[in-house]
Amino acid sequence: QLVEASKLFPPDMISKSTVEVTSKPPSYKRIQSLQYDNIVRPKRREPNGEICNCQVSNLCDENCLNRVFGEECVSAKKYDGYQNCAIGVDCGNRMLGKKVAARLKIKRQDNMGFGLIVVDTVKCGCLIEEYVGDVINEDRKKQRLAAWAKDNPDDPNYYIMKLEDGWYIDARECGNLSRFINHSCEPNCMASRTCVAGYTRIAIIAIKDIEHGGFLSIDYQFESNQVKAFDCRCGAKDCRDKEDKLSSSNDDEEVDMDKIDKSILIIDERDRKYIDGLKELDREVILNDRWQKLKNKVEYKKALKYS
Repeated sequence: QLVEASKLFPPDMISKSTVEVTSKPPSYKRIQSLQYDNIVRPKRREPNGEICNCQVSNLCDENCLNRVFGEECVSAKKYDGYQNCAIGVDCGNRMLGKKVAARLKIKRQDNMGFGLIVVDTVKCGCLIEEYVGDVINEDRKKQRLAAWAKDNPDDPNYYIMKLEDGWYIDARECGNLSRFINHSCEPNCMASRTCVAGYTRIAIIAIKDIEHGGFLSIDYQFESNQVKAFDCRCGAKDCRDKEDKLSSSNDDEEVDMDKIDKSILIIDERDRKYIDGLKELDREVILNDRWQKLKNKVEYKKALKYS
């Protein structure tokens, strides 16, 4: 459960000393494809027998009907009778099928734990990686989240992504490097749901050019109840979290900053230990600095309201 201060401070106001530091990324089982339960699993869509009308001259470009309807082109020989394209291996609409992903590397990201960078420059529209993990239903998702929250109350890391209605991908225990991509309110990648031979899969695709060494990000698009348990540290200029946290109380209520108890400026238990370990003068300087930053933001919001 996050404390009050973490609902008020944007990423640039959180001391790096308060961020949990570990020597290596959390362990997980490395897999290359989605893991389905033998019994509880999504139903495979039946093939409709239609084949796109693309020619060798265009190689299933952006006008391919399969692209338009969110499907990858597949051949019957590889996918048990599924076929919706006659072009063959030169088809340009087989991103997940060909598994031509970017070269990636795990790297620590300021205030966000471990993140993921591209080794080489990636162009807009290119495949970063497929998001893989355990495919679970709604009930199992709730069970896993409840169990994790109970056993790990101080670890809000989120690895579940919606696959389709009623089904989700959980990459906490098993997955690939895509599980290290952090959230941003101004992301450089997107999660694209695509049907491949009757099954929905998720491709992480670059939505802008990304220079080598650049951190990858996607918009987690949290539901309202998830936002309350997530402290966004993306640092984006238009971060939604900043606005939400400054207006988390009733917008019609006036905030008297002089009556705020400075004890709420302690972000969490780790921060409390850090603050308590400082000399009294240093402790007062840091708390006053946090208080002034918060006051400036509240006053600015009030000025906008009445302008």
